Amino acid sequence: MALLAAIAAPAAASPAAVVYGLGGALVWPALCALAAREFAPPERATLTSGLALTLALAGGMVLPADFAYVAAIALALGALVLAAVAAGGWVVCG
Repeated sequence: MALLAAIAAPAAASPAAVVYGLGGALVWPALCALAAREFAPPERATLTSGLALTLALAGGMVLPADFAYVAAIALALGALVLAAVAAGGWVVCG
């Protein structure tokens, strides 16, 4: 969410990127530790490859250079919601 500040104030992009990086530095080791504890080795490989693919797509590797920033954020958030609903993590409308 910190990078959303860059839409209203472009000068906020660098500090927002620092916050984003620190958040990733906190989340990824915990996620890897959780995966190591909860999943068998073959399942961990599937999880890791799925996460890598998702990050590559959400990271804009397949988006054109002139793709709108707000649209990229909306696309990533939409993919997150769809993945959570598909995994049964969130119940939508009841």
